[in-house]
Amino acid sequence: MHDQDCKPEADHDDVLSVLLSINKASVDSGFWLLDSGVSVNVITKEALQHLQHTEVQSFANPMQAANGSDVAMEGFCKVLLEIQVVDPKGDKRTGVIPMDVLVGQTAFCILSTCKMGRLGWKTTVGKHGVEMTHEATGVGHGCFSLA
Repeated sequence: MHDQDCKPEADHDDVLSVLLSINKASVDSGFWLLDSGVSVNVITKEALQHLQHTEVQSFANPMQAANGSDVAMEGFCKVLLEIQVVDPKGDKRTGVIPMDVLVGQTAFCILSTCKMGRLGWKTTVGKHGVEMTHEATGVGHGCFSLA
């Protein structure tokens, strides 16, 4: 699912680090797949019910997945994603990321590392896992460990 380019844009104010977890037993509405191959964030209808969001605006055109198949999108909106963050001092707190999403008929939510990069987030993949850090605030935390 691409929106043609992945160029930097203005960063968000006080955007904080995403702490993601993988539930290996099942993929539930709280699961977000980190994907460097998409340029938009996608949320499922089920997950959207658990978040504060603006009204969903209709979106008639399907997006195209990497394999060429169409993915139906019901619309787009802005969500407030509440997440657990760790600041540079090591203190844990709740943070909020306002983010634009497409509401799609997908198996799970998709967090675009490209889109997050436009908002000032740096994604680092290392031998111990993945970390996302907001470059302006320095807030970040490991997202999940690699097996």
